[in-house]
Amino acid sequence: MRPELARRVLLLALAGASLLVPVRAARAQLGTLYTDLVCRDPGEIPGEFHFATSFVGLVNCSRLCLDATLVCKRGVDEAAACQLAFANDWVASDSAVSCNGLTGPDLRDCRAGWASDKKVWRDSIKRSQIIARIGCANLLSTCLANCTGH
Repeated sequence: MRPELARRVLLLALAGASLLVPVRAARAQLGTLYTDLVCRDPGEIPGEFHFATSFVGLVNCSRLCLDATLVCKRGVDEAAACQLAFANDWVASDSAVSCNGLTGPDLRDCRAGWASDKKVWRDSIKRSQIIARIGCANLLSTCLANCTGH
């Protein structure tokens, strides 16, 4: 990889996480290395698809609508999987730092706090994924209606 491309990719990756992690950095009272999203937002993906009228007039219009919807849903699922993996890594890293040196009840409380944060984060990602998949399904309905002229 060319050095300028590698640097650009690294900067984008580092810039990508800040929207996902500000609570974690504040809780651990650490500076964050990230300033932007690492993963795509599942909720934005349906808005990137504009196929409602793209296949009108084609013999296989309905099939193309279904295929486009599957691609939309796959994009949503991939974005959610990326965010879940990032959340797991972030919590593991920050909890290791913030719980370092603790023992007994303090260590249990620290770990429990991070486990709670991780659950909230995962639940939020899952909700976003479900809503975005509904958005993909709505696109399918509109596309199919346009195929049949209704």
